[in-house]
Amino acid sequence: MLMESRRLAAQLVDAGDLAAKEGDPQEAERHYRHAAEVSDEYDLPRIRLGELYMNYAQWEAAYEAFTEAFVRGAEGAGFERNYGLAAIGCGNFPRAENRLERSLELDPESIDAKVKLAYAKGYLGKKSEALALLADVLKAEPSNSDAQRVREMVLKIPEGQDEDR
Repeated sequence: MLMESRRLAAQLVDAGDLAAKEGDPQEAERHYRHAAEVSDEYDLPRIRLGELYMNYAQWEAAYEAFTEAFVRGAEGAGFERNYGLAAIGCGNFPRAENRLERSLELDPESIDAKVKLAYAKGYLGKKSEALALLADVLKAEPSNSDAQRVREMVLKIPEGQDEDR
């Protein structure tokens, strides 16, 4: 029974992926939700829901879906990065910092995770940590516009708000 429900859920995820690829987010959401109902312990439908919601800047829904996937054991650098990004979208910077640090533990070379982590640390007042991450990114990719934009934001943090001092 468990194997059958998992197989059906995987088929529903595939159908959701196809609907998303064809530009039908409502149909994709319907398939992913059905897959989550069919196999409660399966994390992939919730990961896909989170990714779908991120594509439409529905940060609260994405964060909730990633939280549900996390509870079910979801892991991996990409998952952690997306979970952290959804947390940023919700303004939950401590959670974002935590998830993005985990993403970098799993993939230490991820430029995107470093930039996003620097952004979260900036909002948490951790100016020197944020600037160190951004220096690393800009050394590897001097023309990285996201890193340059985040660096400008971090540089505007008043010195008294830097918790690293």
